[in-house]
Amino acid sequence: LKEERSNTAANLASYRRQVTKIKIGVAYKEALKVIERGEPVVLWTWHRDAAEKLHEMFSDRSFLIHGEVPADKREQRMNAWKTSVEPKVLIATLAVGQVAIDLSHARIAIFVEIDYTPAVIGQGEMRTFDASRSMDIIFVVANHLVDQRIIRALIAKLGAADSFGVGAACDAIDALRDAVMGPREEGDLDRLLEDFLGGMAA
Repeated sequence: LKEERSNTAANLASYRRQVTKIKIGVAYKEALKVIERGEPVVLWTWHRDAAEKLHEMFSDRSFLIHGEVPADKREQRMNAWKTSVEPKVLIATLAVGQVAIDLSHARIAIFVEIDYTPAVIGQGEMRTFDASRSMDIIFVVANHLVDQRIIRALIAKLGAADSFGVGAACDAIDALRDAVMGPREEGDLDRLLEDFLGGMAA
């Protein structure tokens, strides 16, 4: 990425796809834990092939919705997921599942991949919201340049939106930043001076 300046976006997309292949296994294990303890769960992906791979892994224990699935079939699959006697996984791409649908049948959602846009993450989070109970959102994040770049882009966008009073997924993005980059530390001049003096004494 540092050396190939001419097509960084394409290279980043390619790396992102490779990193996702590793993250799929982690997401599968986490979602499996949820349904095996008797709860339905939503899995969010960015790439359609990642969603299809997860659906293949879960087989008949999951339902899949993405842009190539006609709207009426999406509705049928979501209804089948909600009415299933056994808890199942709903796998959805962020592009088609983030708005205008109610997925509050599940209180747990797992983001296998994250999007560059705070509002997309915020909308995805709110699909499983229900005021009558708590919910959990899990992000699968790789300790890799690709996910670090996306998180830095999210932080920059949040900062730019703050001046306009627009906030989306602020808590989630703060948590992602802390997970990948460590908690923010306020400058401590006294501690800096102590460290400096201690170094001189040594």
